[in-house]
Amino acid sequence: MATLTLYRSSAGSGKTFTLVKAYLGLVLNQPHVYRHTLAVTFTNKAMAEMKTRILDNLQDLADGKATPMQEALLADHPDNLTEDNIARQAQQVLTYLLHDYGRFGVSTIDSFFNRVVRAFARELGLPATFELATDKDQILSEVIDQLMLQYGQNEQLRTWLQDFAFEKLADDKSWNVKRDLQNIGSELFSERYQQIQHTLQAGAGDSQERIGRVLQDMKQHTSQFRQELQRRLQAILANVQAHDLQGSNFKHKHNAITTAEKLNQYFDPEKLSSLQKHLNKLESEQDLRADKAPESVKSAISQCASNGLWDELISLCDWLLTATPYYYTARHIRQNAYPFGVLADLNQTLQQYRREHELLLIADLNNLLKQVTQEAESPFIYEKVGSTYQHFLLDEFQDTSNFQWDNLQPLLVNAMSSGYESLVVG
Repeated sequence: MATLTLYRSSAGSGKTFTLVKAYLGLVLNQPHVYRHTLAVTFTNKAMAEMKTRILDNLQDLADGKATPMQEALLADHPDNLTEDNIARQAQQVLTYLLHDYGRFGVSTIDSFFNRVVRAFARELGLPATFELATDKDQILSEVIDQLMLQYGQNEQLRTWLQDFAFEKLADDKSWNVKRDLQNIGSELFSERYQQIQHTLQAGAGDSQERIGRVLQDMKQHTSQFRQELQRRLQAILANVQAHDLQGSNFKHKHNAITTAEKLNQYFDPEKLSSLQKHLNKLESEQDLRADKAPESVKSAISQCASNGLWDELISLCDWLLTATPYYYTARHIRQNAYPFGVLADLNQTLQQYRREHELLLIADLNNLLKQVTQEAESPFIYEKVGSTYQHFLLDEFQDTSNFQWDNLQPLLVNAMSSGYESLVVG
């Protein structure tokens, strides 16, 4: 009877013990099944640990040692495993594995997918000797360097990067754009980009022109916000100064007036949240006056508040509540639009780099294999890989991406429809 067992676990809850027990339960009942069982992990460290635990437990069982694993296996398989035969079965499995170690089916998910893609290299139009690259940061850095070499020949790219550098300088940041390109370029390796890359590439020809129009709108929006904010701050500070007051006369060392003074001298977007925080604390005019302030100062603050300061502060608070989210949105669009505008150029340079070096990135494996699983039946995939897997043990299922699950699901469905057991841990 086909079963799919789902085991929910947390750190330290015996997840590896459960996986090893499931693997041993399969191979001890039928020693030849080691050839048809695949345990999938996410890291080389986890893979090495699982292989070691399996071999160590098999050795303990073969030596007849009474261990928690032996007790658990005897309890789970009372009809097939006994104290008399479990040592003999373990020794047989251990001999099989040591003499046929290449068929010891414990692998990282990337290694398994790499093996499948290599088997389909011809169908996918890949060179038979392609190299699997793992250091995407290094590759991206070299791709960006190649893109920058096009600076002199590509006038559109040159203009765009120059405008980007000037935009960064206007924000008091370094003109060097490489780090920004590195950040946005990392999206080229993500599944979400792979899902929309054809749409983005289709509109790549005029993408910078369209983004440029959006940038103009965002610049206008942020400029209008700053102008309105400055107008309101200057009105508040003019009222304060007209009553011979300054920010330090008001309640608390840091307050709405001192923050307004700093923002009026030098606009710092990070101080907007501080200004809003101070304004939100104001419940009445009394919150403006320090208890220990001289009576003359208290009187001046009361008069200032009555002459419009309080209304101006409340009006500023209400306006910021509405206007600030739009300002931050426009600001973030401005910060990310320039690197996004060269994403198509970056992707084109990456594809050229891959062809020249006959590289395949780990991020490509899932996408390529997805094409295979959509176009071929699962048994055919097994034949190409060279092994007919019947049982699957999947570790860290919560870390499985959508593409990875799309690739693994047909294999699990095929195994279950054939009456075999599988385990998913997450």
